[in-house]
Amino acid sequence: KKWQYEPAAKSGSYNMLTVNPVNGDIYFGTQTAGQFYCVNNEGNLRWTFTEAQSMQAAAPAVNAAGTVVYIGDRAGNAFAIDAATGAKKWGVSLGTQCAGLLVNGNELVVGTNGTAIFFLNAETGAETAKITLEKKMTDISGFAVAADKRTVYVPQNNGCMSKIDITGHTVLIDSKVCTSASPNNMYEPVVAPNGDVFVGSKDSYAYCFDSNLNEKWNYKGLDGNNAFNYSHPCVDTEGNFYITSGQKGNKLFVFSPTGNLISDTRIGNDTDAADKQMGGNNLLNGVVYSALVGDKGVNGKLVGIGVGYDRAPGWSTHGGDPCGSCCIK
Repeated sequence: KKWQYEPAAKSGSYNMLTVNPVNGDIYFGTQTAGQFYCVNNEGNLRWTFTEAQSMQAAAPAVNAAGTVVYIGDRAGNAFAIDAATGAKKWGVSLGTQCAGLLVNGNELVVGTNGTAIFFLNAETGAETAKITLEKKMTDISGFAVAADKRTVYVPQNNGCMSKIDITGHTVLIDSKVCTSASPNNMYEPVVAPNGDVFVGSKDSYAYCFDSNLNEKWNYKGLDGNNAFNYSHPCVDTEGNFYITSGQKGNKLFVFSPTGNLISDTRIGNDTDAADKQMGGNNLLNGVVYSALVGDKGVNGKLVGIGVGYDRAPGWSTHGGDPCGSCCIK
C-alpha cells in the first residue's frame, strides 16, 4: 500500500473513482451531502466541493484537457468544477438522479435515472438538446460507447436497452426489450471490437447482443437476485467477455465471443454475503482486477487473475470523454 485517504467525516460511497487524464488527480464523492473530493496521486487532499448532494450517482467525468470535472448527484444536479481549484463553473438542476456522464467535445451528455438524456453546453451548462426514452435508464450504470465514439448504448429497467447517437442527438433504437429470459434491470454494457454489446442484468443473466440489440446468446449465472448489478464488465481484443457476480458466491465469469463459458473462478468467500463484488472490473496488461466490498469484519480484497489479453477499444463508462479520458487503446 502506497497511501490511503480518509475523509474527516466518513461516509459510504457508491461513487466510482475517476482519474484526471492529465495530472492523475482522483475524484470521488460519498453518500453524504457536501462530500465530493479531489485527492492527488500521492493521497493528499487538493480540494473539497460542498455544493453537491449525495453522490450515490454516476461517476465523475473529466474533459480531455484535464481542466474541468463534471459531476451529477442523486438529487439531479449537474455541476462543472474547475479541476485546479475546485471552484464551481456552473450548476443546473435536471430533477432526477444522474446515472451516466460523457464529455463529447463541447457537450456534456447526462443520463438520468428517468427517461431523459440531456445534452448540455460544456462551458455554460445550457441545455442544447434532450432525448426522451420510453423506459428509465438504470441507476448509476453509465453508458457504453462504440468504436465510432458517437454510437452509445443505454442500459434500462425491465430488460430494455436503447441505442442513441450522441452527436446527432437522435434515438436509433428506443427501449427495446432485449431479454428472452427474465426481464430485469440492465447494468453497465460494454462494446466488443466487432460491435457486439455485452451486458449483465440484476437477475443473474449475462447477455450478448448484436449492434442492433438483437440477442445472440444469454447465460444464467448464480442463483438469486442482484448478481450482475454494478458489475462493470470488460471485453478484450479477442472479443472475450469478463463479468463478475456482485453478491454472495462471487465469481469471475469469462465467456468466448460465441457464449461458451471459458471459466468461472471464485474470487470471494461463498459463505459470507458481505464479501461481495460490486465495484466492477478492470482489464490491464492481461490481468482482470476485481475489488470486493467486505463488511462486518470481512476486509475487502483486491483480486487479480491473469487472462493474457489487452482491453478492447469499446468501453463502458464510469465517467469519461470519448475522445480523451477513459479511452482504451
